[in-house]
Formats: sequence, structure tokens, C-alpha cells
Amino acid sequence: MRIVTTTLFLLLVLAITLFTARSFLLDRLAAFALHKAGADDITVHFSDISFKQAHLDVLAATFKLPTGEKLPVTLTGISLQYTLQQLLTTGKCDQVRIKEMEVHRTGTPKKSGTPLRLPEKIVILKDDLRSRLPLHALIIERLKFYGNLPPQITDKVIQVDTTIKGTAIFTTITLYPAANTELTVNLHSPDADHYTADIIGLQHGAEIVQARLALQPDVWSGTVDLQLSPVRDLLQQVTDLPEFPKIDGTLDGSFSMPLPLQNNSTIQAEISLHDNKEHHLHLLAGGNPIKQLLNLTLTGRTKEQEFLNTTLAVKQQRIKGSYSLRAILLRSFLAPYLKQPFPEIS
Repeated sequence: MRIVTTTLFLLLVLAITLFTARSFLLDRLAAFALHKAGADDITVHFSDISFKQAHLDVLAATFKLPTGEKLPVTLTGISLQYTLQQLLTTGKCDQVRIKEMEVHRTGTPKKSGTPLRLPEKIVILKDDLRSRLPLHALIIERLKFYGNLPPQITDKVIQVDTTIKGTAIFTTITLYPAANTELTVNLHSPDADHYTADIIGLQHGAEIVQARLALQPDVWSGTVDLQLSPVRDLLQQVTDLPEFPKIDGTLDGSFSMPLPLQNNSTIQAEISLHDNKEHHLHLLAGGNPIKQLLNLTLTGRTKEQEFLNTTLAVKQQRIKGSYSLRAILLRSFLAPYLKQPFPEIS
């Protein structure tokens, strides 16, 4: 009996030793791979590994951005699901789930001295890189940003759910910018040249924002439809912008920008505002920054008649235009939004 007990004890010690050595070896291999990828200050700890899954307690590293800025990233509660056959044949995991991911921005990005230029083509994650991504699904339960970043995303909980099929990427991003407010972005990208992002904002369960951005090889376009009063209250909470007048109504708009922008192409935008007193404003704008050309048409109507009609053309610092207005109706429209009453003009 003593021999059996001693043998079992030795086998247990051996198993623990092998498991500890295996975990230690995996920690070293992962740290070496991250270091080869350009990361520093690396910490990796595997807590469990089997033929179907692996778990990491923590993975932390500091990455160097092209601007020279260092970006510390910490991931905790990482779970990888896979099959050995799939790993050997494709090198991909079925799913990577991260309980919490923290990104700290410690420095200020360097400002470029070159003027802003519109890109000839927008490409996000080239197709060959997409097909080599080592996973089919990525879930981040809690993504949090800290440091020198916009307050709209700093110290906010963001959820990310991504599925990758070949070159196609499907992503749902959920952000809670303020109390009782939820912002969801549904991103669909079949390849590096095509993107569609549907944005929905809810406040107390009611929709306050609906927008769509679409990117194709030759054009970038978008639409937006929002409720002015709740969006205005939300912006006052999450930005440092000056206080806006409170308008009860809706605003919808669209834009279209050809890519690449050439001398004979035009950027177009259209915006309409409707308030609860049946006032309607409509702005139509078009132009080309290369030729320093801008055309604007602004009209205003009530249910009765038109009270504003303005056209403006700007070409290489020369301005021309025309306007007509009905002062009584214009005064009625502006009255709720001005701190001082509009002069009584007939």
C-alpha cells in the first residue's frame, strides 16, 4: 500500500511539474512573439490549456505607434476556443473572448505640419491581412480607454463583438456615453474597399439618432436622422461645446463625396430641419475644395409660405449671391432661439 501511495504521489508531482513547465514555456513563447512584433514591458500568464481551449489570466504589453507614442494595453480573462485540426490546417481559433481590455494613452500625439488632404482611396485592413487574422470571432466584454483621449470614450464601457469570414468583417460596437443612453454601431465590411456602418442611438429606450455611413472605392456617402432636443442635451453632457439653443424637432441630412476628389467632381450635402411649430429649413450645399468653389442655397418655409430664400456662391475668394426674406415670419421662427428679441421689422 505504501508503494502504491508513493507511486501516486510521485505521478502527481510529475504531472504538476509538467503542467507548470508547459505553462511557463507558453508564457515565454507568447512573450517572445510579442517582443518580435515590437512590444515592450510584456507580461503573459497562461492559467489553463487543453486540446480544445486555453485561458490566460493576463496579457499586458506596451506597443509603439508609428508616431512614436507608446500605448500600454492590458487584457484580462482571455479565453481561446479551437480545435487542433483547425489550428494545424488554418492557424485560426474559433473564438477569442476577452473579459476586460484596457488601453492607456500616456502621451500627446504629435501634430503634423502638413496641410490636411483628402485621401484618394480609403483602405482599412487590406484583404491579405484580413485573411491571415488568426481567429474567426472576437468578443470584448469590457473595453475601456484611459488618458489623453476624447471624453466621449474615456473611462466608458464599450462592448465589441466581431465575426470574420474570409475577408468579410461583421462588428457590433456598443457604447454607453451617458446615463440611460446607448449608442450602437453595426459595421459590415465584405472587403477592404467597402464599408457600411449603421449607427443607432437610444435614450430611455427611444431612438434619438439613426445614421448610415457607406464607403466604396469611388465614393463616400452618409445619411443622418436625429431628434434635436435629446441630442442637444446629450452633447451638453459629454462635450465642452458652448450651450446650444433648445429646438424641439428633427434634423435629417445626407452627403456624398467622390473619391478621389478631382477638378470636375463635387462634394454635395443636404440638410433639413423641422421644428414643432411647422417651420422647415432646407440647406443644399456643393463645392470643390481643389477649385475653392462653394455653392449654398438656404430656404425657409412655414405651413403658410416661404420666409427665407438665400443663394451664395464662393469662387476663389470672390463671393456673390442674393436673398429675400419676410421679416415677420423670420422673426417668429427665430424668437425662441435668440437671447434678445429680433427687431420688429415689416
